[in-house]
Amino acid sequence: QMENPGRVHIAKVLLEMGKGNKISEVLSKYLYHTVEIASMPAEYVVTELAKSGITSVIAHPLCSRTGGRPIILTPEELRKNVELLSSLGLNGLECFYSDYGSCEREIISSIAKDNNLLLSAGSDFHGNFKDVELGKLSNDNKKINLNEITILNNLIENENQKVKSQF
Repeated sequence: QMENPGRVHIAKVLLEMGKGNKISEVLSKYLYHTVEIASMPAEYVVTELAKSGITSVIAHPLCSRTGGRPIILTPEELRKNVELLSSLGLNGLECFYSDYGSCEREIISSIAKDNNLLLSAGSDFHGNFKDVELGKLSNDNKKINLNEITILNNLIENENQKVKSQF
């Protein structure tokens, strides 16, 4: 029994009914255009997170979904959005991601550097519900140096400062 089933769970049922071969296929064929997703303006979210002292990072910033529909941003569109959001308190961009190769990483890294933002990493692994390997951080099989994931050192530094302030 599931308390909060979502699109992926529905897709799994459709897959079991023979409506496709992969979760991603079933999602794109049946569920991306039929599920409405409530959202808040990014400016509001980033501002509120900054007020609360929470580190905010945009996941896979060159591609996202609104209302279930894929949205691909040009580097210029991303740069414009990031400039606004960083002025409101955005802390980082996900640069290392399973769908990104060296071109995307270079664009995101440059925008992050220009806006003094941290870089994060994530495979976007969702268990058996997605066709992504756990920990895969690029589509060109580049080994990612942990020092390139600048958010790690920042988070460790913040934790060390909290511990020091307790003594």
